Amino acid sequence: MIYTVTLNPALDKTVQIPNFRPGEVNRIAALRTDPGGKGINVSKVLHALAEPNVAAAILGGAAGQRIADALQAIGVEGLFLFTQHETRTNLKLISMGNCTSDIVFGRCCGLGHIIQACQFCCNCR
Repeated sequence: MIYTVTLNPALDKTVQIPNFRPGEVNRIAALRTDPGGKGINVSKVLHALAEPNVAAAILGGAAGQRIADALQAIGVEGLFLFTQHETRTNLKLISMGNCTSDIVFGRCCGLGHIIQACQFCCNCR
């Protein structure tokens, strides 16, 4: 069994705006929301390759619950420590010619949450 650990997970929202023009009204052609963060991304790939794994992460708030729900929906097993702090949300804008821009909201968890997560993982397995 492989365990991945994501200390700074994110709810990744990707919007596609074909001809983005700053300062003007722009129409979104497509919107996608995915659970993200380095370890979570690795767990999704491992799952797609039929490799048993557990995604461990510190999650919080509505965004954290959406990440947990999305991972469960695709069949990725999760081991989550829920905190009172909202999990960050990222916005990726894809425009003409697949030019991308990343806009990051939120913050990483603190050292106390990381220590608590380590203790939580050790006690659960």
